[in-house]
Amino acid sequence: MFEGKIVEAATYNQLLACSQQFQNLVNAHKDTVGSEKHIKYGSPKSKALTEEIQEGINTEEQLREPLGDQLITKEEREIGDTGLKPYIQYLNQSKGFLYLSLVVILHIIFTIG
Repeated sequence: MFEGKIVEAATYNQLLACSQQFQNLVNAHKDTVGSEKHIKYGSPKSKALTEEIQEGINTEEQLREPLGDQLITKEEREIGDTGLKPYIQYLNQSKGFLYLSLVVILHIIFTIG
């Protein structure tokens, strides 16, 4: 599709073989997904560029590995009675104790009224 109109119609493999725009779209999607295991489709000229880019990526990964920083860490999960700890942590966020106190006082006033 181009500007809302169907430009070419064929099977997936045929489009990969003959359409440079479709190859670019597939490669852009795979780059966005972050999958390095997928094969990039393209012409032999673009293969050399792809290998150079891949070597650059490998170099960046080697530089990042010693740092040991991870964007996402595994979440801890406690089993059984955790006590008041999670509730206190929850109330410590964003004036929780203030709002809890206000609600308790207003509930007492409502009950008396």
